[in-house]
This record gives sequence, structure tokens and C-alpha cells, in this order.
Amino acid sequence: LTVPSKPLLERLTLSGEASSKALTVTAQGHMLPVTHLIAHYSAAGGTLTLGDLRADVLGGEIAVQGTEKTTGRRQGGSAKAELHGISLGNAERIFHAASLEPVAVRGTLNGNAAASWGPGFRNLQAKVDASTASELIRQAHGGGKHPSAADPGDDRSTVDNSGVPLIAQLHALYTRQNNRLEFRNTFLQTRGTRLVINGAAGTHSSLALDLRANDL
Repeated sequence: LTVPSKPLLERLTLSGEASSKALTVTAQGHMLPVTHLIAHYSAAGGTLTLGDLRADVLGGEIAVQGTEKTTGRRQGGSAKAELHGISLGNAERIFHAASLEPVAVRGTLNGNAAASWGPGFRNLQAKVDASTASELIRQAHGGGKHPSAADPGDDRSTVDNSGVPLIAQLHALYTRQNNRLEFRNTFLQTRGTRLVINGAAGTHSSLALDLRANDL
């Protein structure tokens, strides 16, 4: 009688820690600095675990946790991520958001996300909650200098100090099974104008948009 051997990942047992004071990640062709990265990981019984990954990115911090069951009948996984104090201005400079010209963005992004899935990402569900308190600022170029080429610490050379306040919150749930994206109390608010989105978009969409402008 021959007993089939277990898959390698089910027989594998390990744990460890990875860290880096500074590294550079390529994201869509742009160089993204990452500092103070630390992560704990393990594998046992066919389950891969990312216990705690933290790093400083774009002036803020990210934290990620996740598990993946790779063998057996209940394959699949889950993950959580948190963003704290991500600088929109830093993101704009690094990714050269030319589509925003002649407007610059100042402010921070905070949020969290959670996802779960089955084998091959079937039955994927992902929930996102994010918020920002920021400003849209008119570019004030002196000598035609592109904002991405300016000194990141010298905002005076690239933007006017006057800006339009922007407050936004995103609360969304995506379900892959029916390709449905649901919005709940998602809003975008500037001075005198507020847009609220509720409902769902997908094969059968039903969205409620509530736009209020005090200056009309």
C-alpha cells in the first residue's frame, strides 16, 4: 500500500522576519521609496501567514496582515490593510499626476481595507473605508518649472498658498461573484458643494446621487 505524499506546502514549516531600513519599489514605472519596513511571516500545514507588515510610505504608514490556505478543501485566504497619514502631495509628486495640472493637492489619506477569497480568488469580497481632508491648490509656476521637478520641500516655488478645502469619504464593498460594487454614505465635499453616493454599480446598477450646491 502506497500512501500519497503530502504536497510540499503542506509539509513545509517555517517562520521568520524580514526588515529593511530603506528600499525602493517600482510602481507603474515610478520609483516609490519605502523605509522602516518590518514583516513577520510563517508557513505551517499548508497555511501561509503574513503576521504583521509595517512600513513608512509617502509620509505615512501602512500595515498589512494576511493568511492563505493553499491545500485541503478550504483553500482561500483573507487580508487586512491600514493606511495612516499618507501624503497626497508626496503621491502627486512621485507619480507625476499631470492630469491634475494646473491643480496641486495637499492633505492626507487614511483608510482600511479587508478582503477574503476562495481558490483562485473565486468568491472575492473586498471592503474599503477611506477618508481624506485636503486642499486643491492652483499651481503658481515661476519660470515654467514642472511641479514634479521642484524641490519637494519648497511648496512656495510650485503652488499658491490659497486653496479649496476638499473632504471626502469612501465606503465601498466589491463582490466578484456578481461583479457588484456597493457604495454607502460615500461623499465628496468642497466649499459650498456636497455630493453623496449610495447604491450599487454592476450588471444591474442602482445609484442614488445627491448633489447640493449652496452657491447656485
